[in-house]
Amino acid sequence: MSHSTPFSSLYELYRQIMRSCPERNRSLMMEVLGDVMATEDGDLYLWDHAHNAALGVLDRLSKRPPGSGVKALRPLHAVLHVGRGNENSNIRELFIHSSFREFLQSPHLSFEFAVDASEELARLVSAMLDRMVSITTDTIGGELEDVCVFALHNWCLNWYHSKKTLLKSKTTYLHLLNKVIALDLTACIIQTYCSLDQALYEPDYPPLYYLFNSSEPSKFFVESMELDGCADTLSIAHKVTSHAQSSLDNAFTFMLQAATPLALLPDVVGSPAWDCALYLHEVASRPNWREHKVVRALGTPGPNGIGLCRKILSALYHLLGDPYTYNLLKHIYKVMVREKNPILESEDNPFLDDDKIHEPESESDYESDLESLTSSIDSDEE
Repeated sequence: MSHSTPFSSLYELYRQIMRSCPERNRSLMMEVLGDVMATEDGDLYLWDHAHNAALGVLDRLSKRPPGSGVKALRPLHAVLHVGRGNENSNIRELFIHSSFREFLQSPHLSFEFAVDASEELARLVSAMLDRMVSITTDTIGGELEDVCVFALHNWCLNWYHSKKTLLKSKTTYLHLLNKVIALDLTACIIQTYCSLDQALYEPDYPPLYYLFNSSEPSKFFVESMELDGCADTLSIAHKVTSHAQSSLDNAFTFMLQAATPLALLPDVVGSPAWDCALYLHEVASRPNWREHKVVRALGTPGPNGIGLCRKILSALYHLLGDPYTYNLLKHIYKVMVREKNPILESEDNPFLDDDKIHEPESESDYESDLESLTSSIDSDEE
């Protein structure tokens, strides 16, 4: 029995409302409620959708029949903005009273009607990976279903938010890692950028933010994972890390040397540029980084990759903080000089204000180089 509180009668009313809903539809109703709450808790990119449209996307993601979500929630019209007249209300305004949401999140109040949003997020990430299987290099630049775009723009954020829950079950986690391995992750990364619309996401937190802001992007999927020495676990961890690394390499190389222009909106080019710069921060710390395919592509971008290349170089200057990154910039500059890259002749040449860029790569003189460069840039800004 729940403890008596000033809200006891309200919570009892909520329980009565829930129990009055047709039992045959109750599990579906709870699943849809879980979807909505997970979408909000995970801050997924449905925040600007009318709730009928948002529920439609969630139906397609979970492979429910069209209209299932709206129909399942209709009996809860006393506590939700559903039904006629509410079709265009925002999904964030679905709950009439915040106390009903709190009720659902509190098992000691809602009993059998409790919703664990973190578990729902974990379920959604699996559904997103399933949807992304249809994305291949053959579909790059083509129009995607809205549910595929939703999956592309949310799987990374969802993975990050649900990681603690996912890690509770080794079996579940390994199953998801195998799903990642089965993806054409190169195509998924490229299509994420090609389907970006700045109006649909927070500029400071683009869709792949958590992937590239991890300590090592190529190890994003196995971060926090306990490698217990089991051969199967170690094998899958190695495979997914190798798959992530090769996919990142191939995605950025493809974008820098694309044979045809990529369908990137001008105001979102900064997103792949910044992500690539963050990834290169990892690449430049590896042995033989000068031979890395993305580094080579940066030195000799194709005609359709020059704009992206320029923005990546500018982003690298913003990330200066260790000898690896500055040596990387020096190396790329040297290659561009040798190849007579047109970027060096442009007005927005990213190397223009760097008086030290022509000097040899050297870790020993890095600190003085960086200090001098920073002073030069600061004085120019003044």
